[in-house]
Amino acid sequence: MPKNKDKTKDNLEAAEDAVPAEDVDTADTASLEDGQTATNSEPDKPKSDAEELAELRDLYLRSVAETENQRRRAEEKIANARKFAISVFATSICDVCDCLESASTAKEDGMREGLELTLRKLTAAMDTNGIRPIRPDEGASFDPNLHQSVGFSQNSDLPPQTVATVVQTGYTLNGRVVRAATILLNKPPEDTGDKS
Repeated sequence: MPKNKDKTKDNLEAAEDAVPAEDVDTADTASLEDGQTATNSEPDKPKSDAEELAELRDLYLRSVAETENQRRRAEEKIANARKFAISVFATSICDVCDCLESASTAKEDGMREGLELTLRKLTAAMDTNGIRPIRPDEGASFDPNLHQSVGFSQNSDLPPQTVATVVQTGYTLNGRVVRAATILLNKPPEDTGDKS
């Protein structure tokens, strides 16, 4: 008999060695029926109809808001695409205006009148399509968003760092700058006084 007890003791020790101590959970060693799983937490409490309705309502409102935001963003993109679709046309038409403006300074009266009439019609067509000129007055403040300075000019009648001369008219398309006005900035007068 003593040999059988030793064998049983050896079998128990071998079984304990085979299963690590951390894998054995003494709290959950109760036998389980087929299909059940052991959990340490309490089972979920069923939600009341009012709670489920509130969750569904919240989910619905979020979905409606997200759909509305996507629709609004899509409409804005479409509106911008329509609004600025002719920007290439606007850029090329600006050069035509430049040529007509230059030709309108011609000395011949008949030709000059015809060019001025053509320029007025072209300007009206551009205005109808949202293309507006940027032509600052002499002495206007320099605005880097609307003006591009290509040099300096000196005029003692104007404040320094203001528009002295407009070299080329700029244009906007529906408020967006297509081409900045090319200008000469007024240079401050140089000191000629003696420093003694």
